[in-house]
Amino acid sequence: MKTPLLPLVLAAALTACGPAAEAPAPAAPAEVAEEAPVVEPEAAGTAGELDVMFELGFTEYASMRLAELGETVTVSGMYYGEPVPEVEAAMTEADGPVYVVGTFETTVNPVNQTVTVSGAGIDSAKLTNLVAGPKLNVNIFTARTKHPDNLITCTLVDEDVAELRAKPPASLCEMLDAN
Repeated sequence: MKTPLLPLVLAAALTACGPAAEAPAPAAPAEVAEEAPVVEPEAAGTAGELDVMFELGFTEYASMRLAELGETVTVSGMYYGEPVPEVEAAMTEADGPVYVVGTFETTVNPVNQTVTVSGAGIDSAKLTNLVAGPKLNVNIFTARTKHPDNLITCTLVDEDVAELRAKPPASLCEMLDAN
């Protein structure tokens, strides 16, 4: 059963309306540590470690035309890789042609921008079933909110995540009717 938050909010508000307490005297400036604190690296496959940023660009005509139509763009990412032999042997047609370890999807406006494909949707348990590190395939297409067909073609992004992170790619989109 959920506890209603309204009574708690009201109690906090009433407490805040009481007489103001004296502010404590300002503290002396803290000494600056000479060494930065040690930050432990994230475990393999945790959120953020497999995020990939890339530049998404549109030709002038594509930006203009999609804006006129009021159409947005879907960026869909699939993290995948070559499974270890035991997992590959257990895969069925229903699993598809590749071993997927996670997906990502977002909708953006058709303007030049940096897009981050988040690795938060990755199943970290599946990462241990890969022969090597994961790859990322990104598809970009119109969201079909205003027009029933995809209206753009974009440069393919499909490579090892480590390589994509080391040298972020760019994808340029143009209208299919521009040719």
